[in-house]
Amino acid sequence: MIFHVDMSHLYHQPRYSVISLVSVNEDYIFNKKIEKALVLCDPFRQELIKKYEIKKVHAANICLLIEFCGQIDKIVICSDVKPTEGVFPYIEFLRKDLKGKIMSIEFLRKLKKDHKLKSEADAFAKRVARNFPKQKYMHRKLKIFEKVIILPEDKSNLEKLEKLLKR
Repeated sequence: MIFHVDMSHLYHQPRYSVISLVSVNEDYIFNKKIEKALVLCDPFRQELIKKYEIKKVHAANICLLIEFCGQIDKIVICSDVKPTEGVFPYIEFLRKDLKGKIMSIEFLRKLKKDHKLKSEADAFAKRVARNFPKQKYMHRKLKIFEKVIILPEDKSNLEKLEKLLKR
């Protein structure tokens, strides 16, 4: 399976960051099989950034998201943390099975000779980011948040992230 990883609300923006992962088909078009997102809230996010390098935090977050996926053929990472290629060694260190399966969206555009190729995960990340502040005021959770990991509230995934960062 092929996945796109993208981000809304970068690490330096206020309040929270959203990283999303969606599955795509061979033509790199969203196929709605897997949608997963991770929300990092302040002050936890700020502590992570002070303690670890941003590239390492980004790689650990991506590894936490792909933990829920089955077979992985390729992962296309969109350029949120520059340079994107700087994140690849961290991911490959954390997940040995992904060696050679990671590429940036810029590389894919050159490979496909299609400069209009877009991130399919961007829309999902933006949808989560747009609804996240409203979620605490709703009496019933939106269906979209069944697919979202919110840190630091989710203690089991918080422990997994901390183990990944300490490696």
